[in-house]
Amino acid sequence: MKRALALIALLPACASRQELLAQLQRASTQNHLPKVAACYEHAFESAGFSGEYEAEVDFIVSADTGLIREARVDKLSGTSSDPELERCLVQALDGTSLAAGGMAPSHDVHVSGMRIAFRDASAEARKDAAETTSNVLVGPRADRCLGLWGYDPPRAAPELYKELDDAQQKSRRLKDDADGRARALQRAYDVAIELRERLRLDARQPGIAKESKKRIAEQQQKANDTASAVGAQIGCTPKD
Repeated sequence: MKRALALIALLPACASRQELLAQLQRASTQNHLPKVAACYEHAFESAGFSGEYEAEVDFIVSADTGLIREARVDKLSGTSSDPELERCLVQALDGTSLAAGGMAPSHDVHVSGMRIAFRDASAEARKDAAETTSNVLVGPRADRCLGLWGYDPPRAAPELYKELDDAQQKSRRLKDDADGRARALQRAYDVAIELRERLRLDARQPGIAKESKKRIAEQQQKANDTASAVGAQIGCTPKD
């Protein structure tokens, strides 16, 4: 039997349990847990682009900062045993702040029995994500040329531009590290694909001025060109 999610305020807090639960739900989506999501990405790659897992975790959300500390994985189940995934999850949680997602409680909060489900990006997995009570991170796709990580909806353009630049710079720094460079190039490709989709959606917003649409279209073409150029280095051709 799975334990119910428990929130225990370590000191008297103003927010009710229901409010804290709502904050946690909003703050622990895949957009706000990039390091946790990356753990699944690596496990998925290592298993030959297959595998799904479910983790039950326990941690403390620090007052004011929303920083997670004292994380542990109480249970990890899945299609295969992966002790490295468990270690990665602990490190990723301990290095994450939930403040950006709106959870920065006035007092420390102990989260116990939280379930995080790691699923691939198939239609079935997305349906599962919409219906389940777990925090579902919809993750790597079986076809890496579609992008290993699917954010739905795509993240904001400024965040994507920064991540794309970081990935490209990293790939240049790692020219003597074939494996590291390949990962950086894959990340750059993934982000370029996501950026292209973000810009496509932005262009469809109602009330967009003609000049703004033109500028977005130019940015979208640049993102597509970047995806094509990086894709050529990793053996991928972006699909329209």
